[in-house]
Amino acid sequence: MDYRIKCRFFKKSQISFEFMLLITLGFLILIGVVIFSTTQAKSISRANEETLILKLADKIKSEINLAKIARNGYSRDFNLPQTLSRFDYTITKITNTIILKTNNLEYEFIVHTFQGTIKKGINTIKKQNEKIIIK
Repeated sequence: MDYRIKCRFFKKSQISFEFMLLITLGFLILIGVVIFSTTQAKSISRANEETLILKLADKIKSEINLAKIARNGYSRDFNLPQTLSRFDYTITKITNTIILKTNNLEYEFIVHTFQGTIKKGINTIKKQNEKIIIK
């Protein structure tokens, strides 16, 4: 084989190898960016979920505290959303502890003693005979 032909052959082979190497490197970088983006998106979603559940807890606490300081005969309706943005949740009452739970988070807080249960949707809170009642 002629020397010039060998050089052309090796140059073409080298260019093909370098091209494949760059394509492979590009895919690896792309995979890294996708993994990083997915991780960041999950982190942001979790932070958003936590913010929403804390706001809901504050709303429940403030409704109960308002009834606590109100006079007998106080009555008010308040609405709790069916979902927190796109997150489903449950509300559980154990004595004077309220538990808000999503698939990823659980938040517990203590409130003033009351009778009844808190549910999604419209709740009516009343104060009768110095007792707080939620229906």
